[in-house]
Amino acid sequence: MIDMGPRHRLNDAMHPFIRTRKRQWSRAPLDIECEVAVEAERFRARLKQISEGGLLLQSNEKLPARPFVVSFMLPGGGLLRVAAESRYQNQYGYGCQFTKITPELRAQIDAFLKRTKKLYSDIQFGMATQRPVAQLAPLLRQAGLDGVTEPKELKRRVSDAMDLLLSAGR
Repeated sequence: MIDMGPRHRLNDAMHPFIRTRKRQWSRAPLDIECEVAVEAERFRARLKQISEGGLLLQSNEKLPARPFVVSFMLPGGGLLRVAAESRYQNQYGYGCQFTKITPELRAQIDAFLKRTKKLYSDIQFGMATQRPVAQLAPLLRQAGLDGVTEPKELKRRVSDAMDLLLSAGR
């Protein structure tokens, strides 16, 4: 047996305690307003990420432990309504899993994920090849990054978005 060093031994020792479940779906970053409906009560929230399996919401209201409906305008698509329930809450918001989703709705979300992945890949390529800002401007506007003026911050945000978009299977 080959000794891979102290870091490898530590990883082996910690393996039973490390969460090893892989993500089933890629996620896309968003920052759009949505409406959450819990029976007759309605309130606004921010949709921060979406995948074929769920979404990440930021809300000043506490999300209930029972199913609710989230309505939002998916960029490049129409008004979507999905049934979901909160699975966890952390410093980023509420992780919500879809409870009922039609194949058509899942296909719309998948198409959005593919468009977003291409958009961020194009931005990443343009930055790597040092394209003029004028050529990148329409892509940055489409991604909602046109207000980011610091190159390091832009690079970080694009990198973070690509990490989300490539997260399935990790």
